[in-house]
Amino acid sequence: MVQVFWIILGFFFAVVYLGRAVTIRQFVIHRFARLYPLHFLTLLFVELLQGLALSLTGHTLFYENYDWPHFALQLGFVSDWLD
Repeated sequence: MVQVFWIILGFFFAVVYLGRAVTIRQFVIHRFARLYPLHFLTLLFVELLQGLALSLTGHTLFYENYDWPHFALQLGFVSDWLD
């Protein structure tokens, strides 16, 4: 299933960027601007749910590594670096 996603994504990029001169820098900036806001909002939402669950039940629901170092790693898209 992941391979199908990559095929669709490659087709999408080909359609969007075909015939346009785009530097790597422009591509990275545009890609980051599309991905990061949703990632950050999702991270804050999960943080809210984790804190609520921890205060109500005494344990977290989603991740056992509920601490500041893992939160910081999530900010940088590198969540598995400490594990």
